[in-house]
Amino acid sequence: MLGLLWIYGLGSLLAVVFGHIGLSASRRTHAAGTGLAIAGLILGYAGLAVAVVLLGLGLLAGLVASTEPPASSGSTAAQVEQTPEPTKSAFRAADYRPLTTRGFDKLVKDPDAYADRQYVIYGEVRQFDAATGNDRFLANTGPVKLQASSGYTDFEQNTELRGTKSRLADVVEGDLFQAYVTVIGSFSYETQMGGSTTVPAFTIDRIKVYGSVK
Repeated sequence: MLGLLWIYGLGSLLAVVFGHIGLSASRRTHAAGTGLAIAGLILGYAGLAVAVVLLGLGLLAGLVASTEPPASSGSTAAQVEQTPEPTKSAFRAADYRPLTTRGFDKLVKDPDAYADRQYVIYGEVRQFDAATGNDRFLANTGPVKLQASSGYTDFEQNTELRGTKSRLADVVEGDLFQAYVTVIGSFSYETQMGGSTTVPAFTIDRIKVYGSVK
């Protein structure tokens, strides 16, 4: 557009210049052509006026466009939608607290009050079969690591521990273990004798077998 304005404006300017030259010459020589010179001057000045107006409008439009905020491309929203959810933080043994005998007894007394807390416990796998399933087992547990003596241990607290099939693949009845657990709360189940019992339940975040009563 600037090129067209330049050509248009230059043409109008030349028309004015040559119009003045022609008008002066016709007046000196009294030759015909005065009317044409005047007409050329009128058209030249009109063209210059139009060129100036168009140039001003173009500059104004450019100024307005430069002050407008850039339009959003929509890519930001798409990137936000495609941002993956943060993964669960990596296991850290330091996040799991050991328990004293008294602290363990208080947890057993009211497991629901300790929900979502993380501890280190020890125990003996008491039942891990088709009845429990392959992702959980029943154990006798305690806060201190104990060794088997004559096929027995002194772990006393009946407990349900839940994990995953892959995490518990190498765990069997009679194993002695150390477990990093998160407290679920209390859990009730039917016993083989026909009654029911309520025990503390834990999620196993990591387990290590260190011995067996067998």
